[in-house]
Amino acid sequence: MDEDRFDLPELLAWAQCPRDVLSWARGEASLSVSLEDVEDVMALLERAPSPEAAVWLAAVLTLPLDLIASAVIVAVETDAAAIDDALGAQACALAMDSIAGTENGEGLLAMAERCDARLSEDTAGYRERDPRQKAVATAAAAVCRAAEALGAARARIAFELEAAAAARVSILGAGSILGPSAKAIVGDRAPPFALARPAMGDKPVAHDLRAGVGLLADALTYLSDRDGVRVRDLFLDSLADD
Repeated sequence: MDEDRFDLPELLAWAQCPRDVLSWARGEASLSVSLEDVEDVMALLERAPSPEAAVWLAAVLTLPLDLIASAVIVAVETDAAAIDDALGAQACALAMDSIAGTENGEGLLAMAERCDARLSEDTAGYRERDPRQKAVATAAAAVCRAAEALGAARARIAFELEAAAAARVSILGAGSILGPSAKAIVGDRAPPFALARPAMGDKPVAHDLRAGVGLLADALTYLSDRDGVRVRDLFLDSLADD
């Protein structure tokens, strides 16, 4: 196996990250290292020039996607609280509940639409809407859609593992000997919920996982028009705390 296959820039290319992120990674000497040789994850993430790059790099470094999502949600929630945005706070709470295991795909998509609807509302009177409200509403919609995509990915992975275990039981004939518990005995262990190419072999990145990571990166990008470093650091601080 070619070890260069798992160098960080190649992992980012496999993950189909945005071109500007890949261009930065290929020009960043500190990233010319295989995944197995990374010693200080946070030190690498601190080199990311933008929140978007930090999210994608965290993902291919195989940090748990639930952890990455939670850190992004905290960043959006922080900005929502700063402007007392109740809808943004509700959206973040719903997304966090989903990441914690309370699946509600339809509710997440409906909340994302509510956030979208706010963006299309006419400004009352002659007062202009605080630009931070637009950023928070767009970011909140993105985290809800990200949580829905990651929930769908988790369900897909669970179904695939169950189907593979059932197929092995059928082939081995274990079902007639051991009964329903046979699938648990010969089944696969659930892999870490991460964007991990080594665990996927030659398979392309799964669409639902890629969509979830992309939406998380988008959410932070929406917040960072004025100060990308602040948003990146907010994400990394939350990531470190978790």
